[in-house]
Amino acid sequence: MSSQKAVSTLALLREHARLVLSGFFLIFFSVFGQTIFIGAYIGDIRQTFDLSQSEISAMYMVGTVLSAVSLVFVGKLVDIMKETYVLYGALVFLAAGCLLMAWTPYALLIPVSFFLLRQCGQGLMPLVSNTCINRYIENGRGRATAFAGLGASAHVAIFPAIALIMKDYFTWQQSWMMFAGFIIVALIPFFFIFFLTHDKRRAAHEAALTAREKANEKHEHDIHLTPDKNQKDVLTDLRFYILVAVMVIVPLFFTAIMFFQEQIAISSNVSHEAFVAGFIFLTIASVFGNLSSGFIMDYLGEVLMLCVTPVLFGLGLVCFIQADNLIWVYTAFIFTGLSMGIAGTLGGPIVAKLFGTKYLGSVKSML
Repeated sequence: MSSQKAVSTLALLREHARLVLSGFFLIFFSVFGQTIFIGAYIGDIRQTFDLSQSEISAMYMVGTVLSAVSLVFVGKLVDIMKETYVLYGALVFLAAGCLLMAWTPYALLIPVSFFLLRQCGQGLMPLVSNTCINRYIENGRGRATAFAGLGASAHVAIFPAIALIMKDYFTWQQSWMMFAGFIIVALIPFFFIFFLTHDKRRAAHEAALTAREKANEKHEHDIHLTPDKNQKDVLTDLRFYILVAVMVIVPLFFTAIMFFQEQIAISSNVSHEAFVAGFIFLTIASVFGNLSSGFIMDYLGEVLMLCVTPVLFGLGLVCFIQADNLIWVYTAFIFTGLSMGIAGTLGGPIVAKLFGTKYLGSVKSML
């Protein structure tokens, strides 16, 4: 947290409403690459291609791991070109991943589809959202990130139910074709309109960054400024590895929970429908974690939230291990939702705080 006085929430939203809404919708529509949505179709994919659980899991792991590794390099694009160019490219390839999922006659191409969905949906869209908000908002970035992060809670509450409803009327292949059409026909124009004024914001930020660098060269240091560190620099910083332990491990376990949701439901003696219905508890807890952590970070600092996150997630895992009825499952969702809400808000502000904003995209892509 900066030593400067935190801006009021109303003033923050008044000044940055368009940017915060853009971040919200980027995360909201990233759902097409999120495990919680893809997982709803895993059973259908297995049945169509006659795959075992271990085979489909291995395919998903390959796509996800390749996406995570490549994002470290692709994420640099957010720092060297306009964020909107990265976004539009991500949307095009996200639609391509949906079409490949729908049309492929070969099981061996499923990992390629998983890779495109994960890279563009789960990876690049939230990265653009997080980078823009934390790069262009300095005072109040915790709350701004929290408000944008509500997009994740919203898509958890809405899209899995949509997937289950669509399965009653369309084949899973038809559904994925419609998702691709929606991305091309609706999402690309939608974000084009939202980012119409983004070039002015980017130009103003670059001018301020240039002025700061010139001031530093003259030794006119501002104690409030954070030195900008690139990927190579942060790899020699112990604080980065502490962040990795929290920011990577927590989402990794959450991904496994969502991917194996049908199996977890069975082992917990609950139906898949009842399990999915519990996402409302996950959503409510995530919203609370999002908003409360945003305010706490702006007023008390980010380190407190960094310590709380793994504790809450650990409690959620314990509940899942003990689960043999809905009460345990829904309690697990509450703890898991709280930790994911906090983690989703924490990443951008704490990276900007510790390592600066000039290389924010490339550094954030490693978490």
